[in-house]
Amino acid sequence: REAGIGAELPVDAEERTKIRAKASKKESQYAKTDAGEGSVEHRIDDNWTVIAGARGDDRERNAARTTKGDGDGSRVDAAARLEYRPDRVDDPSKESREAPWMVYGFGQATVAKTGSRLDNNRGGAGGEAQLTERIKAKSEVSGGNGGLGALAVLDYVMDADTTLYLNYRLDTDRTDGSLYGHYGVATVGGRTRFTDNVGVFAEERYYHGDGPCSP
Repeated sequence: REAGIGAELPVDAEERTKIRAKASKKESQYAKTDAGEGSVEHRIDDNWTVIAGARGDDRERNAARTTKGDGDGSRVDAAARLEYRPDRVDDPSKESREAPWMVYGFGQATVAKTGSRLDNNRGGAGGEAQLTERIKAKSEVSGGNGGLGALAVLDYVMDADTTLYLNYRLDTDRTDGSLYGHYGVATVGGRTRFTDNVGVFAEERYYHGDGPCSP
C-alpha cells in the first residue's frame, strides 16, 4: 500500500521553470519506507526541457520476512533528465496543441547512504505517445547497478483533474526490500489534482518473480 501528497509551483509567469515536491509512505509485510523527492524543471525552448532533482528514502525491513537484497537505512539519489518534443501541432481541429510524442534520456547516481543500503547508479532512455485524446502510453528501459530495468505505462484521463493508470515494471530497486532476483511489479492506481499546485494519489501493487524471496 502507498499513499502520498505532491505539489507543483511555477517560478515564472510563463511557467518555463517549475519546482515539484512529493512525499510518500509505503508499507507492506516486508518493510516500511518513507520517501521524499524534489525537482526543478526548466523548458529551454519549445523542443528541449531539462529536469534535475533528488530523492531520499528511509527503509526499515521486517527481519522475520527478508534479510537479503537492498538493506536497511537511508539513501539519497541525484538525477538529471533531458527531454525532446517535436514542434507542437498547429491544427485548429485538435483540442490539444501538445506534440503527440516525446523522447528522453536520464542518469542518476547515489550521493549518500547509511546502513546496508546498496548503490542505485543508473542510466536509460524512454518515451511517450498520445494514442487517443484520453489514453497515453509510456515506455522506458535502463541499466545500472541492479541490472536491466524496464517500464510500460497506460494512462487514462477521466477528466481535467483525475487520471487512472496501469503500469508494469521490471524492477531493479524495490523499496519494500522483499524480492531479489528477476521480478515484475504491476500497479493499478489513480491521482487527483485539487488545485493547480496540490494533488493526492493512491495505488495497489501486485508482485511476481523467481527470486528466492518471491512471495
